[in-house]
Amino acid sequence: MNKLLCFTGQQPIYLGDFDFMQNASKSMLTCIARALMDQGSDTLNAILQGVEIMYSIGGNDIIWSSGVAVLDGEILPVRSGIATGSASTSLYFHVVEETSGDRVFKNGVTHDCWATRYAIINTTAADGILVSTVQRLHKVEEESDDVVYTGASQSSQISSGKLIRKNGFWFIDVSLDITEGTYNTLGSVQFSGVKPEHIAELALKTFPFIMAINTSYYNHDSEEWGTYSWVAQPVQVSFTSETSSGSGVFNLSIEPYNTSVHLNGVAKLMEILCI
Repeated sequence: MNKLLCFTGQQPIYLGDFDFMQNASKSMLTCIARALMDQGSDTLNAILQGVEIMYSIGGNDIIWSSGVAVLDGEILPVRSGIATGSASTSLYFHVVEETSGDRVFKNGVTHDCWATRYAIINTTAADGILVSTVQRLHKVEEESDDVVYTGASQSSQISSGKLIRKNGFWFIDVSLDITEGTYNTLGSVQFSGVKPEHIAELALKTFPFIMAINTSYYNHDSEEWGTYSWVAQPVQVSFTSETSSGSGVFNLSIEPYNTSVHLNGVAKLMEILCI
């Protein structure tokens, strides 16, 4: 970026030097904003952070939070506020400049030498920038790899299943509908369209887990089911991919940890964390 070069030897300083320093910082920030927004025009408008607009339910209030915005190429803080209106009311950005820091010059004239600039929002259209036309700049510092895969049950015991990747961890969310009996397998869920890198993370791996089962015992005297309660049941989960199809098909199988398991009641929900 541009900078003012300073030397020893009683270097003369002029007002233009201060303008040069301020413009050096401003031009660099404008270049960064233009690069992030991928815009080639001279007019740059974007919401960088905050400025969340909310409408009261059953009322006449529009409320917005504070934030940061680029308006005509200038990065400014945006102050929070409230206005009367509804979702159909047009809102506008306006730039406000307040001066302070008065100085008495040698010619006897007093000037404010500090300028504080910020943006406000109101319903006045004159000289404003329509808020609805200003794009919101999403965070680009890192690409999120969070994803949710919804699977199709391959057995009558499983009613639904999801495979969730969040913050580098894998979660399994499976709903089961299991009546009383002894099981050698608890079923499987098939997922389609799974990314190859996600298949590589889990394929051909087996994990031991504890499954939470909402179980109830049947009272033969009253011919009624008793109160449901949660119990722990050890199971193992294995993942296999159908690499021959090349379509990102991925199978999740749930098996008893031992050869078989006897379940009394109904297993409704299982949430498993895979690290």
